[in-house]
Amino acid sequence: VGAEADAQLGVPYSYGGTTPSGFDCSGFTRWVFSHALGRELPRTAAEQSALGTGVSLDELVPGDLLFWGSGSGVYHVGIYAGDGETDCSPPPPPGGGRVMRATFDYFAPDFAKRVID
Repeated sequence: VGAEADAQLGVPYSYGGTTPSGFDCSGFTRWVFSHALGRELPRTAAEQSALGTGVSLDELVPGDLLFWGSGSGVYHVGIYAGDGETDCSPPPPPGGGRVMRATFDYFAPDFAKRVID
């Protein structure tokens, strides 16, 4: 998962985007999991947040999904990269409109889910 996510760093943000020509946040996570693991994730961040098992932000492992918002108000998803960093596709601003790696100091998630066994 990490290698596939890293391969997409710098791809431009595109609302509704699901391919390396342009990703939105959930399109990015969906692409990475599909191409790295053959695992199909739902299309939206809110739908993806219903998957897996909740995990404390203190117990994250690379590949965990990170979410911003809560319940039906989940508005962003990224992939934990390790060392307090996330790979995600944020719209401009704050991310400049490209798939990027950011620290939690920059953009701290609200909760996480583990979807890899």
